[in-house]
Amino acid sequence: MVGGVIVMRFGENALEVIRNVKAKIEKVKPTLDQMGIELVPTYDRSELILKAVETLKSKLTEEMIVVALVMLIFLLHFRSMMVAAIVLPVGVLAS
Repeated sequence: MVGGVIVMRFGENALEVIRNVKAKIEKVKPTLDQMGIELVPTYDRSELILKAVETLKSKLTEEMIVVALVMLIFLLHFRSMMVAAIVLPVGVLAS
């Protein structure tokens, strides 16, 4: 049994590194199988990262809807609410 750890460089994209490692493993796997070597990954963060991104997207969508409804309640005007609901996120993204 031999163990190995993949270390990511500072500032790299974790999902991209994981995809590259998986691609490299698939590339060398036929050679390892011929020699009777089995490569078994023990810890893969890609699913955790993808679930975290999906959760973030859903929560941001829910929060945007709630904020739009609160603005509609306080402004009592749909068009004014839409202007504010569009301008606020765009302003945050632009800054």
